[in-house]
Amino acid sequence: MREYFVHRSLYHLKEADPHAFAIPRLIGQAKASFVAIEFDEYGAGRGHLVHQQLFADLMDAAGLDSTYLAYVDTVSADALASVNLMSLFGLHRELRGAAIGHFASTEITSSPGSRRLVQALERMGAPEPCVGFYREHVEADAVHEQSRVYRCRRGSRCARTTSGP
Repeated sequence: MREYFVHRSLYHLKEADPHAFAIPRLIGQAKASFVAIEFDEYGAGRGHLVHQQLFADLMDAAGLDSTYLAYVDTVSADALASVNLMSLFGLHRELRGAAIGHFASTEITSSPGSRRLVQALERMGAPEPCVGFYREHVEADAVHEQSRVYRCRRGSRCARTTSGP
C-alpha cells in the first residue's frame, strides 16, 4: 500500500488545484455546481479537512514523505501522465471542457474504489489517517456524483462555458 500511496501522491497532494483553473471560465449553473464541489475538495472552509492535507496526513501516518513531488523521480510514467494531463487541461482555456469532463469523471468514479480501499486498509490495520482519507472520498464523492447527475438531468447546461479566447 505504501507503494500505491507514493504513486498516488502526485495527484492527491495537489488534488483539485488544476481543476480550479476552470472556475473563471464557467458561467451560471455550471459555475455554481462546480464551485460547490470544489468547496468540499478544499475542506468546506476547514483547513484540516482539505483533501490535499488529508492525503499528506495519510503519507505521514504511513511513514512516507508528504512533501509534494517528493517521489517524482520514482513513480511510473503513467502516474506522471495523469497529473500532467490535469495540469494541461487546467492551464489552457481552450481545454476547459476537458478539465470539467476530467473532474466530473474523477468525482463520479472514485467512490466505489475508495470504498474498496477503506475495506482493504481496515483489514490491514492501517492507521486511521490512511483509512480516513479514503472514507472521506466514499462519502464526499458519492454526494458529488449525485449533485452532478441531478443538475445535469434537470436540464441545466452543465458544460456551458464562457466564450472567448
